[in-house]
Amino acid sequence: MDGSWTTTGPGKRLPARVMADVRLVLALDDGQTTHGIKLHDLELVPTADESRLVGHLGPDPLRDDWDADEAVRRLCADPTLPLVSALLDQRLVAGLGNLWANELAFLTGVSPWTPVGDVDVRRLVERAATMLHHSATVPQAYQVTTGSMWPGTDHWVTGRQRRGCLRCGTAVRVVAEIPGDAGNRRTWWCPRCQPGPGPEARRRSHATG
Repeated sequence: MDGSWTTTGPGKRLPARVMADVRLVLALDDGQTTHGIKLHDLELVPTADESRLVGHLGPDPLRDDWDADEAVRRLCADPTLPLVSALLDQRLVAGLGNLWANELAFLTGVSPWTPVGDVDVRRLVERAATMLHHSATVPQAYQVTTGSMWPGTDHWVTGRQRRGCLRCGTAVRVVAEIPGDAGNRRTWWCPRCQPGPGPEARRRSHATG
């Protein structure tokens, strides 16, 4: 995914070197300012027309109208789809980026390229929603998947290539993304804790994540 968002307090400014990449500035009611930086795609529309841009997206665990049953139904629609690609497809479930796809595969105990139909999808959806909500609402827990806040121990596999798995000590492996294919991004896994197909089982897709 491209771009990022950052918020500054009242009277604060971003560094001048960053301002050149700001594409959107939002003034908030409490005096803070939100900046959209290096946004790949930006379109402003009336609220009534939002569905034209995001109506194709799947259920979002952070929304009040989160529908776990619908998320399960969409993920099960193609049981042959590799797990990591299914989780990256925002048309199936929205909000799960690459970090979450990798960490959820580890916690499920299977290779990232295991067919999604071979895992307990309902349990997967429950775990994904719980983790994403915890990350978004608990101070200092942003994108922490292990429960540990210590640097280097906050993720099970993501970013840990050539370092020992936090569970078994086996060297974590990584495979590069397929350029231009959002369903096959850089992927980390522990070959001992996550048995199953290797990256040769990747399937080219046009999913967005």
